[in-house]
Parts: sequence; structure tokens; C-alpha cells
Amino acid sequence: MLILITWYLAGMYRAPALMALSIAQLMLFIGLFVLSRYLAGGVKLRIPDAPIRVRKRAEDGQGLYVENTGKLPAAFLLRLKYCYPESTEKKDREHCGELGWRETVERGERITPQLNRGLPWCGVAELSIKELRIYDYLFLFCAKKRVSAKLKAVVLPARHSLSLSWEGRTGGWEEDTEGSLHPGDSTQPRWLKEYVPGEPYRAIHWKLSARTDQLWVKEYGQESEERWEQIFLFLGEGEPWSMQSREAFYHILSALLTGILEDGRSAMAVWDDAEGRVHRMEAHDEEDMETVLLELYQTLQGIPKSGENDLNGKDRNPEDRSEWNEKEERMRGEGFGLNRNLELFYNGRLLHRFDVQEYEEELEQLSLLI
Repeated sequence: MLILITWYLAGMYRAPALMALSIAQLMLFIGLFVLSRYLAGGVKLRIPDAPIRVRKRAEDGQGLYVENTGKLPAAFLLRLKYCYPESTEKKDREHCGELGWRETVERGERITPQLNRGLPWCGVAELSIKELRIYDYLFLFCAKKRVSAKLKAVVLPARHSLSLSWEGRTGGWEEDTEGSLHPGDSTQPRWLKEYVPGEPYRAIHWKLSARTDQLWVKEYGQESEERWEQIFLFLGEGEPWSMQSREAFYHILSALLTGILEDGRSAMAVWDDAEGRVHRMEAHDEEDMETVLLELYQTLQGIPKSGENDLNGKDRNPEDRSEWNEKEERMRGEGFGLNRNLELFYNGRLLHRFDVQEYEEELEQLSLLI
């Protein structure tokens, strides 16, 4: 429209300057149109094979990358939809950014921080990537790159640590003669190796993989003694559970695990699922803690656990409910307990009842004497 107005005025007033300006505008528009197509040739979206991990309100994580292999800077807009397995509602998200010249994966624009802020709930979100747009420098034209990809994003709770004091206690629990309550002597990772397709995701060293864009797997060496704390999670018998209450539950559990690990102890989380199977998950470090959360997500969100749909790799063959019932009374009174009412117990004693609205402030301020 601007070119037509300039052209019209140039003809009406027979002004060579306006005629030259209209030609310059036409050439500029054509140049910007061609530029947007040229820039699109060097901009690529890199999508990992495994589910990506993001953490709420964090700037790190292993996720999507947009890279620019061209010789000129570029601006982009990524359009996607997301939903959670327990909800049929799909919501749109748009993520934009700028790329310098030759910014590959090592230096490229990471979409993860924007996903951290854009996905509202902890759990497993299903992402559908629809379109990648690359703009010219005046944002007048864009080149659209159709992207049809689906992947899962594991949304981890924001980092909190629950302050715990054991009042002179030196250890948690130990294996009895039957060896039925816990794993016994644990192992510590001794070295790393490159990931080989088919290995369980739970063995992946996620932090190092995020930094190097190469999947690394933890290898374990000799056994060593550890102090243990057990955490029993009482999830109810399938009653409706609001997303906000579940969100608080995930944050409290994550903060509790972090507090135990920071005290130099290891933890085992125990819970039963809707099918009556008992899950036991060890946590020696932050990667293990995240794996516990992934397993819990699968339990509460009803995500299949076979093949590519298993977020942690292969199934760990949880115990049958009948075996759980034989031990339940003896186990309930030992260690921590967290229920869906956000009540935290230790050895049957109520430590704190969290508020579903104020739980994050409580996690920052609480100091619990065990």
C-alpha cells in the first residue's frame, strides 16, 4: 500500500524524487521477501529422540534447540500446542527468539527456558510442534517451515529444599535379615559412557547430557554403605485429585528428597498404584531424584510403560498388592509419610500440614526437627 501511494503521488505531481522513492521501496520489499527465504534455509529446529526435561522457573534443562547455520542473524517464532494426559484440552504456545550467525546447537537459542515458564503444571506434557517462522529484519515477511513432530516434556518442580534436623540421629533404616524393606548396600556411579539405544533412560546423566548435547550413561562400581530414609506416598484409591493439589504434592516431595540428599543420606520412595502394585525407587543423587518423580508421574497420569512411551526405560516389575499388604503395617510407622492432603509424617508423627496455596513459602521457611 505504501508503494502504491508513493507511486500515485509521484505520477500526480510528476516528482522524480517520489518516483525514485517508490522504486526504492519496491526493491526493499522484494529484498526483504527474498531475505526471509534465505534466512529460513539456515534455521533448523533440533528435536531430541528422548523426552525432554524442563524445570519450573529454571533457565537450564535439556530441551529443544533452534540453530542457525547461515551467515546472517535471524529471528524466529515457534508455534506449538501442549496438553496433559489427564486433560483433553489443548493450548497454544508461541516462543520467539533471535539467533546470531552460525549459532549451532552449542551456541544456539534454547527453547527450554521458555518452556519452563510456559508449561503450567508438573508432570508429563505432550507437545505438538506445528510451525517455525523465520522473519526478515523489519518483520514484514516470514518464511514458514512446516514441522510435524510430537514429543513429551517432563516438567519437574521448582527447586526447593526442606530443612531437616535429625536431633543427633546418625542414620535412617537398614536392611533386615529378610532383606524385604530396602535395597541393602547401594552402588555409586564410578564412571560415564556414551548412551547406547536400548539402555534405560533412568541411567542417563541428564545434567552432563544437557551441557554437552550428548547422552551419557552412569556406570556403577563397588558397593558402599549409606544412610537411608524411606518415604511412603499415600496416593488414595483413585479419587479425583485437582491439578493444584497434585502440583503441591510434587513440590513437597521434591523438596523433601532434596533435603534428605543434602544431609548426605539416600532415600527410597514407596507407593502403590491403581492396579495394586508397589513401586520402590531409590534416590542417591539429583538424577535419581528426578527419576523417582518420572516414575510417580507415570503412576498418577496413567502413562503406558512400554517401549518408547516409558519415560524411565524398562519396567521395574513393581510388587503385587498382596506382598505390600503383608508389610504395610510394619512399614507405615517407619520413616516419612506424605499423603494427598499434603500432611507430612515421620514415624507416625505429624510434622506439618501444608497449605495448597502457600506451600512454596512454607518450604522456604520451614525447619523441621525429626
